[in-house]
Amino acid sequence: MIEMKNDKIKQLLEQYWKCETSLEDEKMLRDFFANDTVPEDLKAYRSLFVWKNHQKNIQSAKKGKIVLKSTYMEYVYPTLKIAATVLILVTFGISIYTHYQQEKFMNRIFTDTAVPLEDSIRSSGEVVAKATSLQRMQESKLVDDDNLEYELINE
Repeated sequence: MIEMKNDKIKQLLEQYWKCETSLEDEKMLRDFFANDTVPEDLKAYRSLFVWKNHQKNIQSAKKGKIVLKSTYMEYVYPTLKIAATVLILVTFGISIYTHYQQEKFMNRIFTDTAVPLEDSIRSSGEVVAKATSLQRMQESKLVDDDNLEYELINE
């Protein structure tokens, strides 16, 4: 019976290499090579048919890790959403506050007429004082020059 099964497997392998097997035949080959009781002469072909089962095991292991990761992210995403919302609100609040302060400052400058008037009077007073002092210096120099001329004529 085992010899007959081995002959059937060998026949299926020959058909497999010629690409003449059906999906059921290939499933039968995979099932046969998935067992641990594979004859020594057929063990060389085992890796060709077992890799698919091995890949399924790897994918299911990866899926398990993803599930663990997603539970972690279930806690992180809401926290990040809250932090982003707070950051946006704080930024919005700061911009409104600075805009209000700037507007208040500009209103004070343009509506408080006493401050610009005092500034202009003070600056014009400084200009007049400097002009007066320059004029006095000029006059004193002229007087000195006149005195010099007067003294030279009298001698």
